[in-house]
Amino acid sequence: MITCRFAGLTVAADPRYPYYERLVRDYRCDGAPDLTLSVTEAELLAEDAGKNAGADLGILEALALYRKLSLALPAYGGLFLHAACLSVDGCGVAVTAPSGVGKSTHAALWKELLGERCEIVNGDKPLIRRGEDGRFYGYGTPFCGKEGWQRNTAVPLTAIVLLERGAHDEVVPTSPAEAFPLLYAATLPPRDEAGLRLLLPLLSSLAASVRLYRARCTPRPSAAALCYRTIFEKESSL
Repeated sequence: MITCRFAGLTVAADPRYPYYERLVRDYRCDGAPDLTLSVTEAELLAEDAGKNAGADLGILEALALYRKLSLALPAYGGLFLHAACLSVDGCGVAVTAPSGVGKSTHAALWKELLGERCEIVNGDKPLIRRGEDGRFYGYGTPFCGKEGWQRNTAVPLTAIVLLERGAHDEVVPTSPAEAFPLLYAATLPPRDEAGLRLLLPLLSSLAASVRLYRARCTPRPSAAALCYRTIFEKESSL
């Protein structure tokens, strides 16, 4: 049994393939698990579709285990978000967008702009969970996209950027009601009604507790600079 700490939870798994053990090595921990994950043969094969088709069985198993963790998370006050999660001077910024829009490029521009002041907590698949203080935190995981950007750390979320492609750079605040459908599309919704009853109010609470922005941006440094200035409302020459 391999025990790890993900999103503040102790999670146990008993994988059949060695890939998972290598992948999670920086997240290993001791202690009694909060939940235990296992993957059936059918669940493993179900991952062998779409962009994962033909992947190594160990990779498919790891993806299936992460999917099961993500689907279980609403019962523990958390959720999966398809996003790049940044820590900017200790404040969390999640940049979410459909695949192919350019969130990894945008995250890299923030890093280029701010240097050591910006840390990429997770480049693609962070977990978001409400802490005991009532705030939402973005957590790094080893499931982080092809770039491999991840840190075993957490950051309190300040803002979520809903990224779109644009002919020029424009960043404007948006409301929880306008953001909710886009945030829902970026989660991994539970398949059962009971799970949805946990996820939907959690997602609403998240949307109400952070600053939300619609960003129609170019893949240029000016886009990251405008986002930074808009979110943090600082006088800056960036």
